[in-house]
Amino acid sequence: MKFSRLSLICLLLTVCSISPLLSQQKIPLLKAIKAGKIKAAVMGNGGYRGKAVRLGLKNLTSSSIDLEIPGGQIFASRDSHVQDLMVTDSRMIALAAGRSQIVDLETMCIQSGNSSPRKGEKFTFGQMAKDHLLKLAQLIDKHDYHNSTAQSAVWSVANNDPVKHIYGEDTSMVKQLALLVSEATNTPIEEFRFTPQVHHISEISSSMEVFLEDYVDNLTLALYNEEGSLIRRYFSGRSYEPGFFSWKVGANHYEGDSSKVVLRLFEGDELVAEKWIQVGDSATETKDIHVQAMLNYDVPETMKGRVGLYDEEGRLCVLVQDDRMLKEGAHRTRLVAKSYVLPDHDYFMKIMVGEEEIASAPIRLDQEAPVLQPLIRKSGSFYINLEEEIFDAQLAVYDANGELHYVMYHITHLNPGRKKFSYRFSHDHGREATFSARLTGKEGEILWEKELN
Repeated sequence: MKFSRLSLICLLLTVCSISPLLSQQKIPLLKAIKAGKIKAAVMGNGGYRGKAVRLGLKNLTSSSIDLEIPGGQIFASRDSHVQDLMVTDSRMIALAAGRSQIVDLETMCIQSGNSSPRKGEKFTFGQMAKDHLLKLAQLIDKHDYHNSTAQSAVWSVANNDPVKHIYGEDTSMVKQLALLVSEATNTPIEEFRFTPQVHHISEISSSMEVFLEDYVDNLTLALYNEEGSLIRRYFSGRSYEPGFFSWKVGANHYEGDSSKVVLRLFEGDELVAEKWIQVGDSATETKDIHVQAMLNYDVPETMKGRVGLYDEEGRLCVLVQDDRMLKEGAHRTRLVAKSYVLPDHDYFMKIMVGEEEIASAPIRLDQEAPVLQPLIRKSGSFYINLEEEIFDAQLAVYDANGELHYVMYHITHLNPGRKKFSYRFSHDHGREATFSARLTGKEGEILWEKELN
């Protein structure tokens, strides 16, 4: 085939004019960030769905970029109690060289048990959704299903929870969403309802607070409607030590905004606490603490006590140490507590033996965190030559001040002879600190003692 001179010039001009367009490719958001092509920041607009994410972008290159934000992109909340959000409306953004742009993204929540993000909530860039969750994001994106029915389907897939009510007035939409949820959760499609009806989600951010007086082994927190039917179980079978605990929850239900629902905390089958909540409620605020106190006290005889942070009503808030061996005599002890408490209360570091207060010191919640030595691990072994059998004894490690550091063994019965014991523990007393192993009888008398190398 022959070209005239004029045709050849036109062809070259055409190729030159389209080549910049061909060289400009779509770049996924995360890839562009990792490559250093753009700078991005993300925060919440408030709410668990809708245009709930605001994305700030800046092109760091000298050429324009077509930035792709795909459906299924997850933004992870910096607060573990706040919901993560997933993009359900893919976007293509033409970002000119060196220019900045702000974009509001259509998202849905993927953690129904967490609280709804507030305006200005901080997020990080998470990974892409996978498997059925990604398929669902793409289905919502394709058909523009940006409504509460689709949100309930997202929660069902994210939680592997077929209990959610997937219904709406558009039965075609409901069937498509229900089929995908059925496949994702391995639930028979017959369990879903296709009768046209208005779908509405009531959203509550709340919390459950409790003071546990003793150890618990099987704690369950769940949400129920007014009739006592289960809406959502937040956790089950957890163990906790005594103290104050607060669990922030996202209460999303389909009972209607005027309905009350109730949070119930069980130990096994026994009700420990309950809290009625409704639309407009909010989570109780707590304060993170890292406090210390120096206690001076006399112990009339050797005994065991509980060390903790207590409020002005005498309720244990933070357990520092249980069954601490309190040796007869005068003591000066530094105690440290790190946890969270209710603000606007007075607190005291205490050593208690049953109901008796051995020592107490007030705590200032605004004090600076104590400076602690690096954690040091210490291990080794030693022998004990027993000339006679012993009963109801304790083998433990003590610091240079005679304070119990940790209990190695509670000994019910031990025969005479040469016995080998190994130890392994950690401390923050500094590299020059010394410790000893001590065998004591049931009355606290010292039967044997040796400094540890």
